[in-house]
Amino acid sequence: SPATPREANFGDMTIYRAPSGATVFAAGSIGWSQTIPQIVQMTRNVLARFTAGAFADTIPVRAALPAPFNAQDIGDVGRPGFVALSGAQSFTLNGSGRGMTRTDDAMYYVYQTLSGDGQITVRLNALQHFWDNRAGVMIRESLAPNAKYVALVSRPTLSASIVFEGAELRVRSTSGSLPQLVGSRDQAMPNWLRLARSGNSFSSFISADGTNWLPVATATVAMNASVLIGASVASSQYG
Repeated sequence: SPATPREANFGDMTIYRAPSGATVFAAGSIGWSQTIPQIVQMTRNVLARFTAGAFADTIPVRAALPAPFNAQDIGDVGRPGFVALSGAQSFTLNGSGRGMTRTDDAMYYVYQTLSGDGQITVRLNALQHFWDNRAGVMIRESLAPNAKYVALVSRPTLSASIVFEGAELRVRSTSGSLPQLVGSRDQAMPNWLRLARSGNSFSSFISADGTNWLPVATATVAMNASVLIGASVASSQYG
């Protein structure tokens, strides 16, 4: 789950710790078939959790994001986004939507309020390889789909004609306008992304190790003093 209104059938799956301490995966009534790509991926996800020891008592697993973060879909995504797994200093985001190339956004956004100047730094471990998938850090004026924003987002290798991973600074300087690609820099994942605000000036950086930083681009966007700052993920596929 979840199932969208367009789907006729779906099945529930559960992964849990039994009283004995064993980790159990139950598939219920789902039709298990390796010819269905989604089920192949679910099998991989379950096996990865078992082999990585993700349910060991020494590794914190949370169903919710760490405070003060909130999460919400922005725009018409077709399929709800969700946090799959939260650790002590990390979380896995799943988001749908057509992305960041339109006048109205469609993405999953994890955010907190920022009053005045500030910055966000994340290590992006991995991004699913598919044309025009994007994930990264974002400062936006509101949760409205057409709101102003500045975002430093990573791109996968298989993005359009680009043959190397990297990051792009994308900007919507006026509410309801098309976003603009301001600058980009190649950098293989995993990479570190940093986006900083000073007044109406925004600067972006990328790093391979979190210590040595390279500038990506800068932008000037007039925003309210109180904005939202966080991480975003958007596929190029509706639903």
